[in-house]
This record gives sequence, structure tokens and C-alpha cells, in this order.
Amino acid sequence: MADIISRVKRTFGDESGAQITDDDIIRWTNDAQNEIAQAQKLFESTGVQTTVAGTADYYLPDTLIDLRAVYYDGRPLNYMSEQMFDEYIRKVNDGYETSDGEPTCYTSWGNKVSLYPSPAGSKQLKIHFICFPAPVTAITDSLTLPMRYHNRILEAVLAHAYELDENFEGSQFKYQQFAGSLRDQAGDEEWDGKSAYPGITVLMEDY
Repeated sequence: MADIISRVKRTFGDESGAQITDDDIIRWTNDAQNEIAQAQKLFESTGVQTTVAGTADYYLPDTLIDLRAVYYDGRPLNYMSEQMFDEYIRKVNDGYETSDGEPTCYTSWGNKVSLYPSPAGSKQLKIHFICFPAPVTAITDSLTLPMRYHNRILEAVLAHAYELDENFEGSQFKYQQFAGSLRDQAGDEEWDGKSAYPGITVLMEDY
């Protein structure tokens, strides 16, 4: 993080920090990391919790970008769109929307995932998902994204800095540079260190 702060201040011409602070740069860096991770789908994670008998809806982690798979008691569940999910319930359950048993399918909406049938007991519910990276909070922190994205972060942060300075032309140029370079890297989503971050398992109830 210290390198990004130093490069931003030197490029912007404010090494004393009179106009942009370290906190500004850290905040913009996190915004850039999130935007890059969302576009490139870089990070995967796993969330687990225990189901409750008769409860069909379960909260998803706040860090979720894209839900990839849901497992109940070790078995993968079939995904259905909300419309298909509602139609399926009406079809197999004679119009009743509640039923307990062994879930076979799920849908997601908002910040929740819904199972059908509702679990009849306490079993493990596991989700695999694309997630946002861990944020940086201090100068001594390391960036979560790999080195090849550090120039993209620099471009995005400078775009914010120029905007704060009311240099809108410079801000637009830097953001266009950031967006164009990110598109060029769009086909390179798989990186060697990708398996390191997903090693963390979070508890869904913590969210």
C-alpha cells in the first residue's frame, strides 16, 4: 500500500499530502480493488452454516459478488430462477408454498438464498461464491490483488485525485485508461495465486 501512496502523490504532485491524504488513497484503492475483482471475478470463497428445521431462507455473505453453487448436506442443489422456483413450488405442492423435507433446489434473491423443500432438520448448508477482496486499512497493508493489477489501481486512484482537484479532463483520461486496460486483461482471469485467498472459510451467520 505504501508504494501506491508514494506513486500517487508523486504523480499528482502532492508529496506533502496537502490536497490528498493517505486515507483518501486507501479508500480509493479499496474502491479500485472491488471494481477490478468484480469485473475479473478473481476471488472465490466458501460460506457454511447449519440449517434450521422449517426455515427455507438463509442470508448470503456481504462480500458476495456472484453465487456459484449451493450444497445441502454435501449434495449440490439445482438452481432455479425466482419465477421457475415459484412455479415449481405451486406445481409439486398443490399451491402450498411451504413444505419440509430434503431440499433439492434453490433460488437467490436480494441477500438471501431460498431452499425447497425447507430443511426438515439441522444439516450443513455450504455455498461457493465469487467475493470481494479483503480491504486494505493501513499503509503497512499489502494489496490483495496480484501485482499485474497494481497499475490499474494506480490509474483508478489518480482519476479520483484529479476529480477532487477539479481537473475533470485529467480524471476522465485516467478513468478511461483504467477501463481500457482492464478490458484488455479481461481474458486473463485465472492467476497463479488464486487458490490462496479462497482457503478462508467464513460462517454465513457472521454476516
